[in-house]
Amino acid sequence: PTDEESDSAEETSLPEAEDWPRAQKLGAEKEVFGFYLTSHPLAEMGTALSKYAQNQTNELAEMDDRVEVILAGMVSSIKMAATKKPSKNGNTRYVNFDLEDPHGLVRCIMWPEQFASMGEKVKLEAMVIIKGKIDKRGREPNVIVDQLLTLNDARKQFTDRLAINFKRGVHSRQDMVNVHDVLTQFPGQTEVILVVDSVDQEKPNTQLRYVLNPPGSLRVSCSNEFETQLTAVIGQSHIHFHTPVKKKSTNGSPVR
Repeated sequence: PTDEESDSAEETSLPEAEDWPRAQKLGAEKEVFGFYLTSHPLAEMGTALSKYAQNQTNELAEMDDRVEVILAGMVSSIKMAATKKPSKNGNTRYVNFDLEDPHGLVRCIMWPEQFASMGEKVKLEAMVIIKGKIDKRGREPNVIVDQLLTLNDARKQFTDRLAINFKRGVHSRQDMVNVHDVLTQFPGQTEVILVVDSVDQEKPNTQLRYVLNPPGSLRVSCSNEFETQLTAVIGQSHIHFHTPVKKKSTNGSPVR
């Protein structure tokens, strides 16, 4: 190429741009290719969701009709419809959606009464926890949704204790002050305990652990914003949410 052509090529080169946030990148991949290219949202959120699930989608075919289940996953398909006859409160709109978890997917139905109160939470790629009953009248089991929670809702509702871990030599007194400042900004019902790991000054090879309660029996609301701010201060690996959800047997007891 001539010098003139080289100059022209330099002038038309594209400027550097910041990388998209991960969620935006995944959404664009799904829109363009029809599938996720770099990773799947469930792979990133699976651990957070699994603590609330008592059942998995691949168990439902072996379970009895009308058994109550609690599933956690991602909304992957949505279809709106309307009943011919209004509900007792005059509602007709309802929604069918697919819930996908790491083991498969299941069609879920949210009838008009439930849709009127929580239908706004049914969004494509939303991470949700649903409580409902198995409906086996068709060829494949469906789930009739009685309750739907976002991950944020579930964390606030089901987390009964938050443990914050401080390590001597890693965290400073100022870190403890900063953590306390965050805790006081989000009052709620979740108990907080402070775990301090240290070493015996006279026996350096001896590990010590102290479990303390913050001043004034401080309790917090474990929202997404709370976790974001707390993580910025002390780091994700030092925050532990305790959720007392126990796994049910796959057969369960029919809901009458």
